[in-house]
Amino acid sequence: MGFRRVSEAEMSGKGNLGRPDTPGVSATEMQRIMDELPREVLAPAMNELAEQLEAPEAAAQLGAAVPGEGALPEDTPGSVQGVLEALLALQQAHEADTGNPHAVTAAEAGAYSKAETDAAINRKVVEISSADMAQAVYDPGGRATDIFAVTDALAGQLTAQAAALAAEVQVFAATLLADGWVEEPQTPEGGEEGGGESGSETEPAAEGDGTDTTGEGEEPPAAPALAVYTQTVPCAGLLAAYDLEAPQAASTGERETDLARKEALDALCEAGNSGETLDGQLKWTCYGSHPTADLPLRLRRAVLPQAPAGGGEPGGEEGTEEAPENG
Repeated sequence: MGFRRVSEAEMSGKGNLGRPDTPGVSATEMQRIMDELPREVLAPAMNELAEQLEAPEAAAQLGAAVPGEGALPEDTPGSVQGVLEALLALQQAHEADTGNPHAVTAAEAGAYSKAETDAAINRKVVEISSADMAQAVYDPGGRATDIFAVTDALAGQLTAQAAALAAEVQVFAATLLADGWVEEPQTPEGGEEGGGESGSETEPAAEGDGTDTTGEGEEPPAAPALAVYTQTVPCAGLLAAYDLEAPQAASTGERETDLARKEALDALCEAGNSGETLDGQLKWTCYGSHPTADLPLRLRRAVLPQAPAGGGEPGGEEGTEEAPENG
């Protein structure tokens, strides 16, 4: 629909156009002729145009230049209504965009950044939780004790005790090798061969005196002597005067190796076997058999405190008393 237009046909024969210079009409008729075109043609056309412009659909008929080169779609109609609808669609799309299309920073918006927000939350959590936990969990009895001071004091005591223990214990290391055992030669008991005292022979018993000559009354032969195996290995810091506790096998954390060392240690400490401390060396003697695996040993020597001056007799080297040998 177009707006109302005044055509030539509507204006034809109206007004003063085409009349003679001397119309020859009365003054009243002349007034009517002069008002004929405005009143009968122009005024009705203007009123109709006003009604058309006031209608809601008028904007679709009003022309408009599409603003912003490339800002609106290329197919935007060149009318007021078309431009309005294109601008509305652009605004709605902008409002739906949550990706901060204008790249506004937190500082520009007067807000906290993510880092500042996280830091503020963490500070508040620490303030709230630390107060609650200290009262409800760590101090339910309301003792208000400085646990850090208590912890420091205990740590100092433990450190002092550990230092005292370390000063009272000496630890040595030595390794007995599976192929390092030496079998010692044994001398037969009873002196010279042939048996009996001084090698004399037993006189035969007289006939008819009732003496048993079957040999059942004689003493049984002595059991063969056990083989003796010894091994002497270096042991740094060890002195002949030191008495040691029972040896321990050094652990590796590997099951098979530790089991083999335990068996070797059991064989080493069987009844009758013994160790001997030498200056810088350890000697061990085994009877009948010996360990068949390498055996790293951990040897401890407990040093008892020295007796006070003038009280008691000093014992051991340099006035110290040695712990008794275990086993």
